[in-house]
Amino acid sequence: MNYKTIMYALLIVSAIIKLIIIYKNKDNYRREMPYRKYTNIFLSVLILVILLLIVFFI
Repeated sequence: MNYKTIMYALLIVSAIIKLIIIYKNKDNYRREMPYRKYTNIFLSVLILVILLLIVFFI
């Protein structure tokens, strides 16, 4: 029961982080190079890996 609440809390936190990144990139989208998209993908993959590790260890 406890691991589900932790998982949902982490999902909410990751969604907030993604939204912040998207809004920051909206401002500097035309100026910056497309490597920002790859950093967003990398961050989302890292968050998913952390969630999976927490689910498997708890």
